[in-house]
Amino acid sequence: MGIIEDALREEKIRNQQIREVYLHEINSLPRGSLTVKEVGANRYCYLRYREGDKVRLKYAGKAEVVEDELSKKIERRRELESLLKDLGSDMKLIEKVIRD
Repeated sequence: MGIIEDALREEKIRNQQIREVYLHEINSLPRGSLTVKEVGANRYCYLRYREGDKVRLKYAGKAEVVEDELSKKIERRRELESLLKDLGSDMKLIEKVIRD
């Protein structure tokens, strides 16, 4: 099982490197979800996220200016978190096979 084990070890290293890249990008993106509130004729964006048991709102700017950009960033963060979860499942499988 030498060749397969070597390939799995290389895959494990590659997964660890990818994990670091994903984590770095995730930390640079906004967390939570986007909430748009209307006050009079104006629309304002807020980031809604959790801190422990509390839900926090953080003002992000006027909706016309930031809504599309924030939506894309939040969607990218969710994609990366999903990929990171899949990567964790792959790592568990690799470690299980290497140990056996």
